[in-house]
Amino acid sequence: MHLVTSREYKVILKTAAFCDRVEGIRKFWREIEAIAQAQSFAIKGLLSEQVERQVEFYDTPDHNLLSRGYVLRRRGAIAEGKVAKVKAMLKYRSPDVYIASSVDVSSPAPKAETKLEEDILAPFRSQFAHSTSAPVTDSPWTTLADVLAVFPGLDRLKFPPETPIERVGGLVAQELVSRGAVLDFGQEEATVAITLWYEPGTDGAGEPAIAEFSFAYGDPSGEFTAKGARRAKAFFEELQKMADWYDPSAITKTQFVYSYGKDQ
Repeated sequence: MHLVTSREYKVILKTAAFCDRVEGIRKFWREIEAIAQAQSFAIKGLLSEQVERQVEFYDTPDHNLLSRGYVLRRRGAIAEGKVAKVKAMLKYRSPDVYIASSVDVSSPAPKAETKLEEDILAPFRSQFAHSTSAPVTDSPWTTLADVLAVFPGLDRLKFPPETPIERVGGLVAQELVSRGAVLDFGQEEATVAITLWYEPGTDGAGEPAIAEFSFAYGDPSGEFTAKGARRAKAFFEELQKMADWYDPSAITKTQFVYSYGKDQ
């Protein structure tokens, strides 16, 4: 079995708090600093790195990948208004680590990276994700054959290669990420990210469609300490007490994509 080498904690935030993106991030980060001080752990670095990306999900018209536990995504960095360095990711998710680990998500592409991680969602629900990211061209995918060239393990589904593949909901989301700071839990150090998604045509202005705060720590040997896990859990639980920020009724990014356009 593959080792779990990363643990990522995620909370969905109230989007209205980020109508003014810069001010919203500044105020939210001030609250995070206050929690860190109260729980006696340090924050290293600054939340100064800004990343802009274009994100799109792909599936069959009947969403056969999602219904079988897969998520297929393409994401490209945006520099000077142009999309570059596009990466595709195939992820298989399961609440059972052994099942997640057993599914072939590998890619023959050069520089492909595979990992098994634990995603921790509120209030404290673990889900295991086995994924591979691989660089691809910006050529569109139209059939499963295009995807099989990157992720041949999907042939286990026994769908014909000519099966149509399309962008889910027709959505191309604009993703703005603020990162760079590290939470020092003692024996574990967690990178953080504030991720805001915007619908097409908004140019990253106004209220985002999705707001997410995440922090993650990892170890290539899969050895995590109880002390670090306890401190991460305490911090995660405190995040969910932030009534002005945490949104317990919100949907995840994947749920947003798959529901996009259905009410329009």
